[in-house]
Amino acid sequence: MKRNCALALIAILTLITTASAQSLNPHVALQTSMGNIVIELYPDDSPVTVANFLDYVDSDFYIDLIFHRVVKSSEFSIIQGGGFDDNIVQKTPNDPIILESDNGLSNTPGTIAMARTTDPNSATSQFYFNVSDNSDIFDYVSPADPKYCVFGTAVSGLDVIDAINNVSVSTQNGYTNVPVTPVYITDVSRLGLDLVVVQPEATLYALSDAPIDVDITIQNLGTETAYNHNDPCTTFTIALYRVPTAEAEITDPCAQLLSQYYLLTLNGQTPYTDTISFNAPTPEDTYYLKAVVDDGNNVPEFVETNNITDAFTLIVEPNEPDLQIGTFETTTFYAEPNELVTIPVELLNEGGGVAVNASNPGDPFWTSLYISDDPCLTNPTLIADACSVELAGHTELTQELTFNAPTTVGTYYLYAVADDANDVLEPNELNNQSQTATLEVNWAANDVTVTSLYALPGASHDQDLFMIFGTFDTSDPNAMPSPAQMDTATYVTVSVGPYQATVPRGDFTKFSDTMYMYRAAPSGITYFLIDLYYGRFIIIGQSVDLAGLTAPIDFEISIVNYFGINNGYRGVDTVQEDVINGAAPLSIRFNKGIADTLSVTNYSLTTYRTYYTNHDTLSLIGQICSADEHPDIAQSALTLKWGTQSFTIPAGADGLRQIGNRSIFVFSNPVISGSQITFAYFDFENCYFRVAILEATSLLYPSQNLNLEFKQGSEVIFQDTVTVE
Repeated sequence: MKRNCALALIAILTLITTASAQSLNPHVALQTSMGNIVIELYPDDSPVTVANFLDYVDSDFYIDLIFHRVVKSSEFSIIQGGGFDDNIVQKTPNDPIILESDNGLSNTPGTIAMARTTDPNSATSQFYFNVSDNSDIFDYVSPADPKYCVFGTAVSGLDVIDAINNVSVSTQNGYTNVPVTPVYITDVSRLGLDLVVVQPEATLYALSDAPIDVDITIQNLGTETAYNHNDPCTTFTIALYRVPTAEAEITDPCAQLLSQYYLLTLNGQTPYTDTISFNAPTPEDTYYLKAVVDDGNNVPEFVETNNITDAFTLIVEPNEPDLQIGTFETTTFYAEPNELVTIPVELLNEGGGVAVNASNPGDPFWTSLYISDDPCLTNPTLIADACSVELAGHTELTQELTFNAPTTVGTYYLYAVADDANDVLEPNELNNQSQTATLEVNWAANDVTVTSLYALPGASHDQDLFMIFGTFDTSDPNAMPSPAQMDTATYVTVSVGPYQATVPRGDFTKFSDTMYMYRAAPSGITYFLIDLYYGRFIIIGQSVDLAGLTAPIDFEISIVNYFGINNGYRGVDTVQEDVINGAAPLSIRFNKGIADTLSVTNYSLTTYRTYYTNHDTLSLIGQICSADEHPDIAQSALTLKWGTQSFTIPAGADGLRQIGNRSIFVFSNPVISGSQITFAYFDFENCYFRVAILEATSLLYPSQNLNLEFKQGSEVIFQDTVTVE
């Protein structure tokens, strides 16, 4: 099978780094006596509030003020400052601003919002940080209840906010919840002209002691020109550090400066990208890298460390390939016997070196696909293989393997390996096998004709009900299972929309060579009749979940190697009938009683005949209306006569039941025996009714008269005769 294949070029190891999108929002550094907090502000959402806050920042208004209110309770937790000194004397603020709380921002942990009095437009200088999720009590509700305006969030220093929230408090100068030991605001400023290092998002790979390049982007989020703090005449530098853990700071004593580059002077909101080169560390291991804008003195400082990237990962590995088969694109494939099947298989090189043929490095290797009918994968058979290009480290490709499906229906198991081209499975190859996939070989799906499908929503989703009457095409030998297949089946599956059920074949009663029936109660599939001679079936399910009947109901039935599908049926509002055997609509007239108008719009009569008995189905659909807005027929008896046959819904709790407080009444009886109504539905709100009957004696010749009668006790509520016109 393996012969000619062009040799592919060896790809070089590449490093891809992606600059993550950065916000142009201003940042403020708030230095406190307990640590530092960096705040990102949202001028697009709260323009007046942000401008007001920055006015206080730029004028140094907040310096030497304290956090004068710290609340930590089960109701809410905040820290509030920006208004009082350590003597609990309020500093005179600027004029108040309008409230912008209806901006879509929420009082979630770490956000900053403006404090105010009972007047909505009274905020001046005081702000608070949300320590807990206070959205339920502080978020905007309505113009009459506007609550508080969020205008930013802490992007670092959340631990400082938590620490302040845990200090001891007391009552001072008539103010409650004042920290016993003052927590000062020692400095506040726009953050270092808002220089930010944009983090590479990818994991980097390298060979030990090999050169490596990392592209780093610097973004100035401020509006002024950025320059060296120590010497305005010189440029910035960008420094790359190796840190011991992903959480470690560059101030950690184990952090090492790997490389640094000079940067040009940055004007406001101008991005700058440069490449930092260095030799990968030795030995092979996982390392963490962080980049920072340095002012030229090589000493990490607060303004710099807050512009640092999150750690990105550098994996240093030996110069060896690690060839693996990735997972199949799907885990189950379907085919008909002998059908040509194409399966995509993912091939990966997880190592640093180039993957080539193990037997002959000058040749390509192969991707091979094996099949077995045993889930333990004993005695697998090679069914397809394909030439694989040589893969450089950390590259991948997808190959399509094509083969003919087995001619015997059933479930098969597939796995792929990277083969060294000698067609012999070896331990090192088997260790590279993919996740096992399955191949389902089956006959093609065949449409089943649903002559009647009715679904009724219950009081809750798991109380829905359905009834299905349908046929198979007996002229097509592949359209339905044979009696032999039915006899050897282990189970029969039914899918109605989202509901799925499995009925063991052993639970079916065999009435004849071709007729099988299943009965159960009180929930799930309660009745299942299948007649293979006439190609007909009946399925009833109750107390099932049809997910609200909001979409078309797809129906599928599976028996052994046969499965049939029928699409597009909806619930009670748009019941469809493919086959209506009634020659003409039936007319029902009432002169008195609870129903003012009653008519049968169509009816269906289907016969299931065997050597022993008949199992006929009569379905009536019509209109029933009442001038009474809330007629009550719950627990009333219903008698329906078809010629000489009489069918009854009993009175009492087992009879008609009302759905909630609506004028809708339903009856269902899953246990079928003798002359019984199996399902009835009366909806006075929509002037709709439906009655279904399964009868053990012949209804093949329909009568010209149909009589309906409602009783409550011995009193006849209404009664009349239907005439088939």
